[in-house]
This record gives sequence, C-alpha cells and structure tokens, in this order.
Amino acid sequence: MADEALQRTVRRCAATVVIPLSVLVIQFHRYIRATVYEERLTPALTLLIPGGLLVGAIGYLVLSTLQIDRPPSDDGQSGGRDEADGDSAAETA
Repeated sequence: MADEALQRTVRRCAATVVIPLSVLVIQFHRYIRATVYEERLTPALTLLIPGGLLVGAIGYLVLSTLQIDRPPSDDGQSGGRDEADGDSAAETA
C-alpha cells in the first residue's frame, strides 16, 4: 500500500471514529441541560467543538468519496507549469 493511500485510510478511519464520538458529546450536553438547570459545562466544550468536528468529519468523508469515484484525467493538460515546457503558463497569459 502506498504511503498516500495509507494516510488517506488512516484519515478516513479517524473521521469515522470522530462522528459517533461527536454525536455522543452533543447528546450528553442535551441530557445535562435537560436534567440540570444550571449550565455547568461551557457550550464551547459541549457543542461548538464536537459540532465542528462532526461537520468536518462528514465533509471529509463525502469529499474523499467523491474524489475516489472520479477517474484521473489524462488529457495532457497539467493546469500549471510543467517541467518540460518551462514557462508555458506565463506565455499564454
């Protein structure tokens, strides 16, 4: 397995683990708020951070999946500077 593929797999596994943990923390906040009338835990710890991690993990998994389904294009256009043609991007501008 290539290093890039291994790193991608580790990131996907971490994102998959972060999703249920974030949901658990958010549900814990709602439970505490429903049973205890005082706000003992700061909302940043129990809502903002897990919510951000949840959105980030889901977004990463969705974008990662969309990128895998897209086949690589071999049409000869690199989109930038190639080592072979030197300053081709500067010549076209």
